[in-house]
Amino acid sequence: MSVVLDNNKIGAVGEYVKENTKDGSVITISSPIFTIYAFEELRKVLEKSGKFKFLFNEPTFIKRIIANDKEVKEFELQMHQRERNVSEFNLEIGLKNNLDQNQIASKCYNFIKEKGEIKSVVKSGSVTPSNILVENKDGSYLIQGNNVAFSKDGLGYTNQIRFDFNTVSDDQQMIEQYHVFINQIFNNEDIVTDVKDELLKHLSNLYKENSPELLYYLTLYNIFGEKLLNMDDMARVKERTGINKTKIWNALYNFQHDAVVGAIKKLELYNGCIIADSVGLGKTFEALAIIKYYELRNDRVLVLCPKKLRSNWTGYRENSTTNFLAEDRFNYDVLNHTSLLNVFHEKTNEEIQKELEKEISEMFSGIEGEDASKLYDSLHNQIQYA
Repeated sequence: MSVVLDNNKIGAVGEYVKENTKDGSVITISSPIFTIYAFEELRKVLEKSGKFKFLFNEPTFIKRIIANDKEVKEFELQMHQRERNVSEFNLEIGLKNNLDQNQIASKCYNFIKEKGEIKSVVKSGSVTPSNILVENKDGSYLIQGNNVAFSKDGLGYTNQIRFDFNTVSDDQQMIEQYHVFINQIFNNEDIVTDVKDELLKHLSNLYKENSPELLYYLTLYNIFGEKLLNMDDMARVKERTGINKTKIWNALYNFQHDAVVGAIKKLELYNGCIIADSVGLGKTFEALAIIKYYELRNDRVLVLCPKKLRSNWTGYRENSTTNFLAEDRFNYDVLNHTSLLNVFHEKTNEEIQKELEKEISEMFSGIEGEDASKLYDSLHNQIQYA
């Protein structure tokens, strides 16, 4: 028989587990999240259980990464976020203010060490269901739902308006099938890997005593860390190219230096960057500094711009007294957006216009009279004012 848990009841999932789990039971949970505050909520029940099996159904705490090079960075970011969720899950962040994290983490560590079997899938998407299976000596039950997870939120202890459809089944045939299913996964080394030691290490770091000196340096790092990292990035940019000796670099303000270094860093990491800022803050000069950085690395640079702005960009390449950046000897190519599918490349507007007029003349070679003249004049005017 299946029962739908009351969606409006605070802690609907967690309270059901508390009320219907007997001493010595085997508890098996599949979830992408494991938090110490979920453990604390169910601690009395869990400590009386006979065995606790937990499966991260998204890769967490693993060292063996199954992904191609393009996926690795995003994969690692997502995995590290799940690891931080153990004590810093967004929906539980307010609980840190209770100042009892050390005690909870210590109790969780002892419990996992004694009764826990913790594994993680090694490939994202290979195991999707998030369920709680409780096998009592006198009967078992299975909790299923879209948002069932081993967190305070996943157990229902939030004040958010939720429309979850969580069900509990005590159908023994279905439970036996699920028992076989989850144990096959647990015992398949191609699908999962043991991460108990990694989780224990993470938990021990949450409650261990740290020296005042370490806390002092950690505080300094969190206050100034981003600035120091940016300084390192700027130093690397300067050392690799000598860009700090260029006219364009020395024409920028400090905040523009930061923007240039940040953009270069993102280009190297993600192969793309958008500089979005208010009018008049120097986006063009920042772009020129980025261009110069890559030119100094002997890379070729192509600038794509609207036709009306073409002279703005070609002007910075000219060796003339009107170009204050002439000594930087920019050598980038310039193409108009409308030139991407044609062969005009670096031809002047006059040359392009002549070729278009020639093509139009050839088009109307078979048309005579007033109609041809009107159509020719119309197209000619469109070319002139394009």
